[in-house]
Amino acid sequence: MNIQAAAETLWEYHLLHHEVQISDCLLIFCSNDLRVAEYAAALYHAGMARYILCSGGVAHQHDLLATSWDEAEAIVFKKELMKLDVTQSNIFVESAATNTGENARYSRAYIEAHLQDIQKILLVQKPFMERRAFATLKKEWPTVDVSVTSPPILFHDWCRNEQEKEDIIHILVGDTERIWIYSEKGYLIPQVVPEEVMISYHFLKEQGYTKHSIV
Repeated sequence: MNIQAAAETLWEYHLLHHEVQISDCLLIFCSNDLRVAEYAAALYHAGMARYILCSGGVAHQHDLLATSWDEAEAIVFKKELMKLDVTQSNIFVESAATNTGENARYSRAYIEAHLQDIQKILLVQKPFMERRAFATLKKEWPTVDVSVTSPPILFHDWCRNEQEKEDIIHILVGDTERIWIYSEKGYLIPQVVPEEVMISYHFLKEQGYTKHSIV
């Protein structure tokens, strides 16, 4: 095993490969990567949903997921979507959430309060956030009809330079352990973790990829 192969194993694990279907709303748990906004805009223009809800406040100010923005992630994503010709009146913002659990909880509350006609949701995430975002939303909102998608970019193409590659591997390790730790804590629905994923996870931790780890 080598670092590249182990990272690709974790990357693939976090992808759920849901079929992209026409939905009522695209829901983005915002982050530091505007490629997700670009993908959401493409889905919108392809007629996959009428509305887009961006969820995300000011979070991760001092870690690998930090942004250089001085305003909420959801506001930045909305501005990017507008640059990409998404109709402003079809973009909604939830700008208080500071973690994935809050993204799910506050998004549900927003939709139930303001967009009651929403029956089907398409989560739009970074590739390595598909599984946790989906499992968290289903925990917070068990009855929702939801699927998840992400920009169709492979691991080696997602990383634009060697430093970003190193950071992403740290994040992959941390997000993988969050799958079972957060499940045990009741933050997300249980997920199967295959043996090959655990082997790759432990290998990468032994190589020092622990900056995003919580254990």
